Amino acid sequence: MLELKHLRTLQGLAKFGSISACAENLHITQSAISHQLKELEVRIGGPLFYRKTKPIQFTAQGHLVIQLANTVLPQILAVEQQLGQQDSCSRFTLAIDCHSCFQWLLPTIKQFQQVYSELDVDLESGFHQHPLERLLAGEIDVMITSDVELRGDLHFLPLFSYDLQLVMSSDHRLTGQNVIEPQDLASEVLLSYPVDKRRMDVYNLFLKPNNCEPLKWKKVDNTSTLLQMVSGGFGVAALPEWAVRTFENQELIATRPLGEGIKRHLYACVRVADKELEHIQAFVQMTQSMHANNKQSRKN
Repeated sequence: MLELKHLRTLQGLAKFGSISACAENLHITQSAISHQLKELEVRIGGPLFYRKTKPIQFTAQGHLVIQLANTVLPQILAVEQQLGQQDSCSRFTLAIDCHSCFQWLLPTIKQFQQVYSELDVDLESGFHQHPLERLLAGEIDVMITSDVELRGDLHFLPLFSYDLQLVMSSDHRLTGQNVIEPQDLASEVLLSYPVDKRRMDVYNLFLKPNNCEPLKWKKVDNTSTLLQMVSGGFGVAALPEWAVRTFENQELIATRPLGEGIKRHLYACVRVADKELEHIQAFVQMTQSMHANNKQSRKN
């Protein structure tokens, strides 16, 4: 009679308080939830909750199903995690939602592999939809991201902070300014990675709040090509400091701060149950240490 989908739906409905909120958080449609509820009500021969009540008020039958869900679902999750431990203990898969992260991530992974040679380390270079859901499903183990979500099933381990800056050719007109203002980009071609601008820090934190747009957005596949285009005068770009270091040292490009400065933070997002694992803690510490050493060497 009862299926796991019914338990998850009732638990979600009790947790989120409405069908629409439940659908959004469980990543299924409202019509699918309504269908499941009606199907279960037919099976048990009575309503699960009272219609047109805010917040939702559950019937006695509804409370019984919710109690069952709160008992059974955690047990199922625990068993699934145990079943997956053997595979997860030999595999370490990282994913990123930051194109320029390769510059610092690859040396860190190399150091990590020397210490944890027994692990099969893999790096996903693709930028998938719903990466956090894939993390919870066990498809990846660490997600490198600058966006934090407050939720109980994920934990965000801080790695380091960085400054976003405007990158331009060494003879660009804007090199005459100490600071770049949003309106300065109104006549510029802004080179960026092939993602929606609404996912970009330069748009969300710099341009959009000031109702500004560049003359043109031009998408470039990778950092190396992007920097070569910047140095050749084909446009400007907003990049983290680590991504431009080699070109800047060769005086092929120049950098300037954006407004009063845009500081961002990178995190290693992991499942809550994995946050204390030795190899994950080691990866975080190696990343922090390598970034601190690189920062110190630049000062010297």
